[in-house]
Amino acid sequence: MKTNPNDNVSRAYNYIREKILDRVYLPGERLIGSEIAEALGSSRTPVREAFAQLEQNGLVEKTGWGFTVRSMTLKDIEDLFDVREILELKAARKALAYADDAWVASLQTIVAKSGKLVRDGRPVESIRMARSVYTSIAERANNRVLSTMLAGISDQIQLVGGILVWRLPWRAEEVFQENQDIVSAFAQRDADRVVTAVRRHILRSRVLHLSNKEGIRAT
Repeated sequence: MKTNPNDNVSRAYNYIREKILDRVYLPGERLIGSEIAEALGSSRTPVREAFAQLEQNGLVEKTGWGFTVRSMTLKDIEDLFDVREILELKAARKALAYADDAWVASLQTIVAKSGKLVRDGRPVESIRMARSVYTSIAERANNRVLSTMLAGISDQIQLVGGILVWRLPWRAEEVFQENQDIVSAFAQRDADRVVTAVRRHILRSRVLHLSNKEGIRAT
């Protein structure tokens, strides 16, 4: 049975993406296509195609000698949060119209899992789990264009969030508490409280990120 070439690209993409978000590959680090291909047992072609997709999604950048994990300046981070605030607040407002008890329960499950990861001393994993709350909200908004736009920046949000929590592990507990407030507001179908809670979470993250004067680089 022949292997679908697209499957090999997806496998390479997910492999590299996970290594970046788990901080195995650090910002500014050169990615060696031949080594990745060897680890995957594939040719270099799907790895090159995966690099192109990762570049499009903002996780890697092309340099004169190949690809490196993306470093982000303060301006990059500020731009990301400008867009994030607009899109996630819009998604939260729209999702509220389609909220039901089963969906709210699914959000509560995600938050509970992220809280357990915090208690287990796994803050970066907790942040990655917590991101699923916002993915679910975007999907619940019932707007394909909006959810696609948010999906396009989701990995960048995870990248900067993971690095922030690696530097400031206590931020994971804050995010857990903030997400509890957001889900509680959805449970009460309280539009004003939903918007306030989502905005508070985003602004708190923005302040902490921008207080790091060096941006996101290998550390």
